[in-house]
Amino acid sequence: MLKENLKTVYVLRTLNFYDVGFGATYYAKNLYIANSGTSNGYSDKFIEQSFHHEFSSILFFAYEELFDKANWMSCNPDGFEYKDEATGGVQSLKDDMDGTYFSFQYNKQGFIDQYSQSSMENDVNQLAQQLFCPDNGFWDVVDRHPKLQCKVQKLIAFYNKIDPAFTLEYFKSFNTGL
Repeated sequence: MLKENLKTVYVLRTLNFYDVGFGATYYAKNLYIANSGTSNGYSDKFIEQSFHHEFSSILFFAYEELFDKANWMSCNPDGFEYKDEATGGVQSLKDDMDGTYFSFQYNKQGFIDQYSQSSMENDVNQLAQQLFCPDNGFWDVVDRHPKLQCKVQKLIAFYNKIDPAFTLEYFKSFNTGL
């Protein structure tokens, strides 16, 4: 699956465009990940989560026929619209609406964090990075919030259609100690 969907991973000291600093991004089948060192917050966990965050975008578009967007939206609150679909989250970054910490306020609505509300792609990205490299407490948060459970089930089903190895048990096996 990696060989079919990923060409190159570039690691850069910094990554800036649209007058905004980014931790990572993707283009075509390439990933670009910033790493300014652990003293600046670029831990191994940050790098790994960034990889899975951005790689999930590549998969999201490469296999979009396998991802039922209406079904995903059914997990969101009634009438919810992503705040920044037009720019894919760039405006959310500029407006400082890009919090990436678990928050009851967002969790009960079906979002892992504030940034998840920027676009469907970022909603998927934020959960994908947690599936592959979960922060401590991720599964507890999911277990307490039915709308998050709904999205996690749908995202695992999407990954499972790409490769049957991706199951709930597979994702729950990851060590959160990074």
